[in-house]
Amino acid sequence: LGGLAELFAGALVATELGRGLLGLVALRNHPRHRRTLRILCWSVVSGVLWMAGVFTPAARVPLWLLALTTHYLGPSLGWPVPGLGRATPAELQLTGRHLAERFQQVFVISLGELVLTAGLGYTRAGTGVAHTVAFVLVFATAVLLGLLYVTPAGQQLAPAIERADPTRFGAESAYLHLVIVGGVVATAAGAELVIIRPDHAGAVAFVVTGPALFLAGRLLLSTAIHRRLSWPRLVGVPLLAVIGVVTADLPLLVATAATTVLLSVVAVVERAGVFTARQVV
Repeated sequence: LGGLAELFAGALVATELGRGLLGLVALRNHPRHRRTLRILCWSVVSGVLWMAGVFTPAARVPLWLLALTTHYLGPSLGWPVPGLGRATPAELQLTGRHLAERFQQVFVISLGELVLTAGLGYTRAGTGVAHTVAFVLVFATAVLLGLLYVTPAGQQLAPAIERADPTRFGAESAYLHLVIVGGVVATAAGAELVIIRPDHAGAVAFVVTGPALFLAGRLLLSTAIHRRLSWPRLVGVPLLAVIGVVTADLPLLVATAATTVLLSVVAVVERAGVFTARQVV
């Protein structure tokens, strides 16, 4: 990553520590002050790991993976700190509406990254027919991902968190959104490649991996909310793998078109309710 490693890790650590310090000041004499202090202590530990990865390139990947694990493991454990203990259920109590809004905001940002990447790629590639078709397909994919996220469970996330345990289900939803957003980001990476080199063959994994990851995460989120399986999404994941195999030696534009068509079918069938979801025991 060269100089970008310092920029990336430095900005991330500064944001985490700055947020924690601001929280300590804002929540002084507030019941949540101790929880904020625990989170800050964990942020310091993960921050040390992030910066250690910057200055030791040979061990950067394992150090950063450990930092990421620390970041996401803290909430599940209640951010235990010697002398402060771990957060109590009362300290972890959150509202479903707040969590749902935060999750949706992060998803919208990732979707904006996909659209921005497509636009920048199209600007660099030129307005040739193949590049234009690729751009249109990528934009359609972005619209479909947004539609598949919102309908139907995306509109019911807040009340679902409230009905369940906001502490437990909120953390579960956060991890599932990590998969969903990861799928959108991976889709953006593939979108840039297909727009710039639509006739390139042999890199189909970049095209199908992102949508497959998104559908898998979205399927798990629907299952967690409704305790039901979405058959269109369940079938869509392996079909994306089939598309990857069938179009492995074909131009990326073909794989992108097939992926967009499949996402369209999944969205239409899902909204039409052609298949009745099955109750999960």
